[in-house]
Amino acid sequence: MSDHIDLDIRRKSLIQLVRGPQNVIEAQRQLTEFGKLIDAHRALERCCIYGPLMTRGIDAGFSLEERLRTLLGEIENDWDSYLYTWDCDRLETQWVEFTVATHTILARAGERMRLEEKVIYPLCFMSGLINMKDAVS
Repeated sequence: MSDHIDLDIRRKSLIQLVRGPQNVIEAQRQLTEFGKLIDAHRALERCCIYGPLMTRGIDAGFSLEERLRTLLGEIENDWDSYLYTWDCDRLETQWVEFTVATHTILARAGERMRLEEKVIYPLCFMSGLINMKDAVS
């Protein structure tokens, strides 16, 4: 799950950016790059993690499928809103709001990655949905 390493590097870079002086051009560049990375990561997870998990119906008695769909939908909607709301004009005029939104969404992203690494990915390994070869490629 090397994607998480790349996402964490981007996350830390964006946090550094919003801790410093306003830099609209760099913010726009980082948001664009983060968006591309997230899109690729989502596609991989849909194919190799969440799709197979939901198809198999693991733990359906505890409504895991419903919780996963809710979790995926909420964070994806929030990410889309965050990434594509902040154009140059808004960054220029609402930098403080951007920094608050950045800290909020990145905290949630960190929680999501920890959940995946501690619960969801191990569940996939134990159930045989993914193997080590898939995980490192």
